[in-house]
Amino acid sequence: MDGYSLIRYINNVSFICLMDIWDDVIQSYNKEIEGLKNSLASGSIEDYAHYRQLVGSISGIEWSRQQLTEIIKRRQYADEEDF
Repeated sequence: MDGYSLIRYINNVSFICLMDIWDDVIQSYNKEIEGLKNSLASGSIEDYAHYRQLVGSISGIEWSRQQLTEIIKRRQYADEEDF
């Protein structure tokens, strides 16, 4: 295996590991969002402050999920352009 092939192989392995972590994080975000939305739908909200807290948490997690997705995509495309 020449040096170029070895580097390409290492990058592919690193990317696969990163994608596994990314999948786990996204699944965790989705599970948390689902739980918070279920709390909203079940009517277990104590007061308006609690409602705002839940909606803010959902919004924050969705923002984080979107940012992470965009960063991963940018990195993936940047890595592909390097070769």
